[in-house]
Amino acid sequence: SEVVISADRSLLDGYISICDPNSFSGLRAPRCGFLFYRTDLQVASEQAMGYLHIQAYTTIAGFAFCSLLILVAFHRVISRRVQRIIDTLSRFSEGDRNARSRLEGEDELVTISEHLDDILARFADEEAAVVESERLKQAILDSANAAIIYTDREGFIQFISAGTERILGYTAEELVGKGAYLLHDPDEVRRRAGSGNPARVREFMDSARKRQSVQAYEDEWTYLRKDGSPVAVGLSVSELADDQGQVRGYLALARDLAEEKRIARSLQLAERVFQSAAEAIVVSDAEYRIVDVNPAYCQLTGYEREEALGQYPHMEFPADAPKGEMHRLRQTVRDDGIWTGELLGRRKTGELFP
Repeated sequence: SEVVISADRSLLDGYISICDPNSFSGLRAPRCGFLFYRTDLQVASEQAMGYLHIQAYTTIAGFAFCSLLILVAFHRVISRRVQRIIDTLSRFSEGDRNARSRLEGEDELVTISEHLDDILARFADEEAAVVESERLKQAILDSANAAIIYTDREGFIQFISAGTERILGYTAEELVGKGAYLLHDPDEVRRRAGSGNPARVREFMDSARKRQSVQAYEDEWTYLRKDGSPVAVGLSVSELADDQGQVRGYLALARDLAEEKRIARSLQLAERVFQSAAEAIVVSDAEYRIVDVNPAYCQLTGYEREEALGQYPHMEFPADAPKGEMHRLRQTVRDDGIWTGELLGRRKTGELFP
């Protein structure tokens, strides 16, 4: 056999010696010949390249299909679960405090989800506790029978309690952002400042603020209600400082003194009646020991007030009174709040008198 390539390398010529193997039997000469062939190398190369292109396209298509399958699996297993975590955080940030991802499985995303759900649950519990604490504080402030006002360092109102609205008639919207000095009677401020000069008044108010230290500044002032009517208040002001000791504002507590003064007048009147009454009056505790007596009692029994204090009342029933009458008297007082009847008093000398 022999193979020859043309000079331009476009053709491949060759021949092969071929013999019939069955022709060697017997006396006949063997039958042999030559097989000549020619191959167009350019055509063969183009066919080979075509096959290679088809194989490459098939490989690329297979790779693309496998990649698509991987992406679908990734989206199903990873992306959708990550999106579920993101949606949980979004719902939680919008106010849904029961939002949880609750992923199932045993991979890393499940571990992250469990930690996230635990953090969200603890945050929701702590937030609920803070909200309840703030609600309780607000309820305490609103129930206080006093005007509670918070101002910044410059004296501008930042917060008022419900008591402020009840006492002064202003709403929070009408006062927040305004100067606290607007609540004061301007004539009283000028009088205390010692001058009607506005600059002198401002200097007086500034110096008053500077005197307000952690120890509460207390004084009696006149506030003006929304309708312009005056109200006497007991004003207590203390400064509020941060952790570094820097003053952030002032907290003012203003008590309406009208009711306190009315009660004080009533107590003074009751005291005058108690002291000037012609009848003997004895005040005792729950154990019937004397805590106070009026002058008429001292004159009638001969005991000084200091001698009577802490003693049982110097009185008893007549000898012919039924037994246990004193017990019935005390029981009647406990049940009905009042008992009327006749008793015998005992003077310091031991003398009995009706």
